[in-house]
Amino acid sequence: MSAKSLVKDAVHVENLPYGALIINTDGIVKEANEKATSLWKQPLINQPWNDLIEEDSISKVLQQRKVLHRIEQITKNKKKLFTTYSPLLDEQKRTIGVLLLCENFENYVGNLTAHADLFSMEEIFTVLANHVDFAASFQLIEQLQPIHNTNWTQLIHSFEIEDRKKIEAKVKHVQSITFQDRRVVSESIRIGQWEQEIKISSTPAFIRGRLIGCLMMMQNLSEIKKEAQKLEQAKRLIRNLEKTFTFEDFIGQSFEIKMAKEHGKLYAKTNAPLFIEGETGTGKRMLAHIIHFASNRSKHPFRHIRNDGQNVKRLEELLFGNQQQKGIIETVKNGTLFIEEITAIPINIQLQLVELFQNNKYNIRLIVSTSRKDIRQKLDSKFAEMFLRFPIHLPSLKKRREDLTLLVNHFITQNNLKYGMNIKTADENVFDYFYTYDWPKNVSELKYWMDIAFTHADSLTEVLTLDHFRSFIVNKQKDISIDDSLPLQSAMDLFEKKYILQMLEKCKYNKTQTAKSLGISVRNLYYKMDKYQINRESS
Repeated sequence: MSAKSLVKDAVHVENLPYGALIINTDGIVKEANEKATSLWKQPLINQPWNDLIEEDSISKVLQQRKVLHRIEQITKNKKKLFTTYSPLLDEQKRTIGVLLLCENFENYVGNLTAHADLFSMEEIFTVLANHVDFAASFQLIEQLQPIHNTNWTQLIHSFEIEDRKKIEAKVKHVQSITFQDRRVVSESIRIGQWEQEIKISSTPAFIRGRLIGCLMMMQNLSEIKKEAQKLEQAKRLIRNLEKTFTFEDFIGQSFEIKMAKEHGKLYAKTNAPLFIEGETGTGKRMLAHIIHFASNRSKHPFRHIRNDGQNVKRLEELLFGNQQQKGIIETVKNGTLFIEEITAIPINIQLQLVELFQNNKYNIRLIVSTSRKDIRQKLDSKFAEMFLRFPIHLPSLKKRREDLTLLVNHFITQNNLKYGMNIKTADENVFDYFYTYDWPKNVSELKYWMDIAFTHADSLTEVLTLDHFRSFIVNKQKDISIDDSLPLQSAMDLFEKKYILQMLEKCKYNKTQTAKSLGISVRNLYYKMDKYQINRESS
């Protein structure tokens, strides 16, 4: 029997309360009733099915020769449909096409509610579970086994066995409250080494006032927050590439940094000369950039000069120009000029700047900085009076250690984009090490070592360990001396042996604590002790 006669004579396609279509094995619509045409609001005969619907379900039905239930969306008008695909077979059991029944999804849900007792709850909730974007699970009161969707299963199996048990216990607890109190319940649980926050929610499901079960939803809030942070970091990186910055790009939540940013926001609204002080590597140039882009001068040039105080004539020509070329001051009209290490500028040039900015015919905003402490001894009194009235102090990194975690995660996200990696964080040993270091070059030094760590990592690395910072450790442990006449491998082995001995002594030969400090397992520590003939029982 042909597909056409099957539908018209046996199924009475025009009398069905649903849209009905016949699609051949080439994916072309060969028959369609009026209800189907009204759903698409266009002719359907001889149209390729893949042009009419957003997902390709036909090939799956033809291959598996099984009935398929889907929730799909019409390509043109985005209308949602509940669809049922059934393979059509001839007398020789060969697939000759597909019968598709479809209904407006809202109508389907309404009919489901009105005639719920006529349907299998398990089948219905299985379809619904697999067509939501989040990790979902339906628990029906009359059924022992819950219905999990793929997202739920994948999320559960991403955790260790012990963590899964904790999650399952929390799910049952939340579920029992929903069944008992007939209300929405939402609770969180922290699991794993990194204290990931998992949120579990339960919503009761009613039909005709009768509680039939509940919808469970599970979210990894830690991952959601990380993704949000990555998005923000990516935006920062894009702004960096575009050479534009905002105060959000200046990483830190310590009191000192918050105060520096608040002062910056305030001074960005003025045109007065501004002075930024702070040690090398604290971010003075970046803050000057941010203030410029937050001001009404953001559409005009930003120029900066790093002054070493060596070539006075060259500096004077660079600022004010000569017969052959214009000076920077003339080219930065209506914009911002940032001069680093202002204390190294000779007194005569300082006086020229004072005179220039008193007249200010170029309408320039001047921002100056220094990393020195003997500021007033190096500045002319007139210059100091004009440029030190509005100071911003940037603290050293050792005075705001609470920002280390934020900065490390910022550089990880930045370097992931830069190097094409997928590193998530650094382990506790790395942070412990960082918190004990004084960071003489501040944030710029941290950024440098984070870059070096990425060169020691590979594409499979997800967590940075002390091993990725071995160059940093060698640089820090200056008391460990190595014979520079040794071959590289011998020198590395000797350093590793000396370093292990030093850590054993520091940890009073507690093997567990030593292994933790080294960022390796106890088993690996014993292996290295045997390799370097270090007595396991030594104390």
